[in-house]
Amino acid sequence: MTLVLTEPLAQQSPRKLSVLNTLSGVWLAVVGIAALTPGLISGVDPEVLHPERVLLPPGEGGLLGTDQYGRGVYDLLIHGARTAVTIGVAATALAVLVGGLIGLLAGYSGGLIDAVVGRCLDLMLSLPGVLLALVITAAAGASVGVLIISVATVFVAGFARLMRSQVLATRDRLYVEAARSVGLSHLRILTRHVLPNAFAPVVVLATIAVGEAILVAASLSFLGLGPKLAVPDWGQLLASGQPYIQQSWWVSTFPGIALSLTVVAVSLLGDRLRDQIDG
Repeated sequence: MTLVLTEPLAQQSPRKLSVLNTLSGVWLAVVGIAALTPGLISGVDPEVLHPERVLLPPGEGGLLGTDQYGRGVYDLLIHGARTAVTIGVAATALAVLVGGLIGLLAGYSGGLIDAVVGRCLDLMLSLPGVLLALVITAAAGASVGVLIISVATVFVAGFARLMRSQVLATRDRLYVEAARSVGLSHLRILTRHVLPNAFAPVVVLATIAVGEAILVAASLSFLGLGPKLAVPDWGQLLASGQPYIQQSWWVSTFPGIALSLTVVAVSLLGDRLRDQIDG
């Protein structure tokens, strides 16, 4: 999976953009609260089973109905947000760290190192990202740590290429040459003069990548490659409700809506950050 910063296809009115940004901000705030303090908006323990309340529809079985074990879908969504957000943020942070270092060293070093790293990045970007994550997870086993690493692998090449391009654009500028001429170390030049210029686009891409990472992790969980947790994440909720989709549609539908809204809201946040930086 390759993340590319693109311009919007069509300009929308400021009023529509303001409404979308507000709604996405409210939704992300709710997801953030659910991830940090789920008990604040859900006072029910989702690990407790209620056989007498199996597959009750919304209203009769709580706000969003119950699943095949009698657990409230609303409570599962709230508590499952922690796993989704944790994996998304941690995987993105790992990808930024690893990919950023690779791109930084390759772009600043130049020559053979840059050429070899560039070919390796092209090879990684040519591979289907989700398939690569699937292979890693299937080989290493299902756990939160493995899932974070496998999802991060999907985005490492994208961050490395972005950082490399930013470094290549700044390493030969006059202020960098001046820093070299006065005898500053390579580390000081990188941290004081090169990295600050690459920071803004990396932040924008990282913001968008969080939503994509949540989606990739949910896809792996849907395929049965996610960690076996007492409280399932959103991908596992989608998978567990699949056999009941015709009669008990709410078990899978609401997790799917929550996942979609989160990815779209994070993407809108990334677009807003880009507009603020460019504007």
